[in-house]
Amino acid sequence: PKGKGKGVEGESSTIQEEAPESPPSAAPEQVITLASPEKEAEEEVPIGPSTQDVGIATTTE
Repeated sequence: PKGKGKGVEGESSTIQEEAPESPPSAAPEQVITLASPEKEAEEEVPIGPSTQDVGIATTTE
């Protein structure tokens, strides 16, 4: 029984260690992936409206 208990504990420890490592690993990757598109979008958003504004302003003028 003691051996089985140790085995279960060992497995639990390994699972617990793998569980926390999985979420953090996926979290950073998702954050970086979201940050990349967001940063690119932010840069494109200002450039887009700015260029359109300039074009509209020039056309209006």
